[in-house]
Amino acid sequence: MRLCVAYLLAVLVAVDLPPLGTERLPDLNAPRGGGLPVLCGDELTVFGGHTDGFVRLGSAEYFKDGRWHSVQSVYPHDNGFIVRLADGKYMLGGGSADNFGIGQDWGVEEYDPAAHSFRALGILDRKRSGCSALAFDDGKVVVSGNWYAPDGIEMYEPGKGFSFVKEVARERYMPYILRSGTDEVLVLSGRDNYGTRIDGTVDRLRGEPFHVALLDEWEVLPFLDESSGDACRIADYTYLLLARRDTDGQVAPVRLAGEDFGLLDMEKPLPGVSPEGDTLRWNAGIRVDRPSRKAFATAFDGGGRLYVVQIDYDFTLDGGKARYELWRTGADGVYPLVDHWLLCDGGIVTVGGTGYADDADIPAANNFETSREVHLFRTGPTPGKRSAALPWIVAIILIAGLIAGALSAWHRGRCVPGPVQEPSASEDPDLMERIARLMEVEQLFRKKDLKVADVAEALGTNTTYVYAFIKTRTGQTFTEYINRCRVRYAQQQLKKNPTDRITDIGDDAGFSSEASFFRNFKAYTGITPMEWRKKRSV
Repeated sequence: MRLCVAYLLAVLVAVDLPPLGTERLPDLNAPRGGGLPVLCGDELTVFGGHTDGFVRLGSAEYFKDGRWHSVQSVYPHDNGFIVRLADGKYMLGGGSADNFGIGQDWGVEEYDPAAHSFRALGILDRKRSGCSALAFDDGKVVVSGNWYAPDGIEMYEPGKGFSFVKEVARERYMPYILRSGTDEVLVLSGRDNYGTRIDGTVDRLRGEPFHVALLDEWEVLPFLDESSGDACRIADYTYLLLARRDTDGQVAPVRLAGEDFGLLDMEKPLPGVSPEGDTLRWNAGIRVDRPSRKAFATAFDGGGRLYVVQIDYDFTLDGGKARYELWRTGADGVYPLVDHWLLCDGGIVTVGGTGYADDADIPAANNFETSREVHLFRTGPTPGKRSAALPWIVAIILIAGLIAGALSAWHRGRCVPGPVQEPSASEDPDLMERIARLMEVEQLFRKKDLKVADVAEALGTNTTYVYAFIKTRTGQTFTEYINRCRVRYAQQQLKKNPTDRITDIGDDAGFSSEASFFRNFKAYTGITPMEWRKKRSV
């Protein structure tokens, strides 16, 4: 009841900026700043980092049965890399050689989530801190990046260890390492290994480096997290990166497709200041929830309030503009400053964090003060779907949905197991992925009068699970989700077959009538199918 009252008061005070649904989860065993949170199966796990006094931690903690369990690692990894391997295990490597973030290290180890154990894997080709990694399906791992020491690209091969591959055209701190093709990898960052802004030169694993003019103007913010290539991927070889413009500090998503860079087309720019007038620190890259086609980024203001932006990039896939919704913590919410966070089922999990440095223009970390706090934040429905009429009534309904969604997600326990388990997540945690695959590959949405029972039958589950997962993961009803799939298909056909009758395309997409096709197409794109086709032909 007290939670409901708090949410209601927040809505009445600031209807236009809805608060995040918030759960305070059990504290860590040790205060931990800079730890790397990862979802190992269904277990939330945090690796490495440092504790109070800026002292390195040689341990990990995993959440099970309502509490955190500590596991000793072989080496400390504060400012090192972590990457998921094809067999489900994790590789950790590098980091600071001493407390206070000093020096570089070269120890590498492997974590087995099934056994909750570490084993040494040898050493890097060169000592590294502030480095990143990318794993291939064959077990090979590419590593690059460094801090106050020489950079370069090296490769791990199972049974052979690490070996040097090539020098880089620009040495980097915490670079993105992203696959741009079946056998090619790009390495890029906005800062060099001494923290100095660099130009838009991009290195390739196999090919020659090339220059991107856009990255001369926009600094790509470091991802600072595990498996960055997968976490920010919206499709094969296509990613969203968060960047900041040098001239005015404006932050925007950059879309990378293969080797083509461009700003994501947005209806309005991302905010630079909070409603209280504080500068926002956008600091840790974009995470993508591919089944719902939404992307998320976080920011802190000077008062220690956390903000989450939810970007609906789906509108851009064939000519539209991305929309976003900004969410905030409660007016009195002050949270530890985190650079590392986890996206899970549309929720944001922050694990540990640091205090705030004094006299900083924007929130900066005080690495000598760390936190045990763990928080789960929940956002709301798809951007642009709220009615403009009676906003206070809509907001109250939204908050009720947030509370129900947060409690349901907490009990389902996919991110953090709770005392009660809902059957939907525990029996089939990958259901939404299977639903998306059914639509994208088999195009079941093209069946007229498609019902949720048809999807449940095709997946071998029941209608309750299907409806609940779609609503939770996308913020849409089943009908809205199917119509969105049909509109995307119609856009593709309008582009591919410019001479086909528009009504035939709507019928082929699965719409039951011409009126339904035109109504839904305009609802999702803002224009009619005919206007959209004319716009694409210009």
